[in-house]
Amino acid sequence: MLIISILLISLWTVGCSGTKTPAQEGFTVVGDGGGFTGVETLYKIWDKGRIEKDGQVVARLSNNEMQQIADNRKTLQLDQLEWMKPGNIYHLLEFSNHGITKKMVWDPYDPDHPKSLELYYNHLIHLIKKNIK
Repeated sequence: MLIISILLISLWTVGCSGTKTPAQEGFTVVGDGGGFTGVETLYKIWDKGRIEKDGQVVARLSNNEMQQIADNRKTLQLDQLEWMKPGNIYHLLEFSNHGITKKMVWDPYDPDHPKSLELYYNHLIHLIKKNIK
């Protein structure tokens, strides 16, 4: 019985080693927070299109929507942008790909924040709300 258990565990380990775990998959976090209560609302959009809130899948984006998100990020050059200026209320974007994470936080009422951040943020929030049923 012990030999069978060891064999099954070994087979399971080998069988799972080729699969991609969520930790290896890239993602984008979009959300907001602050104010009187300090509550954050965060959505995680995985590269495969899953949208999670509080660790639960709440919707899924199509391949076309995911391609549009990637294209917009590249066009707006958000990977080269550095911005960490939260206010009492803040919006945030976080990108993670291949173990590299980049986070940007800004006050949406600050007239000096990069408009590309707000444009990208608004598009993601629109897609999320459109797909949550």
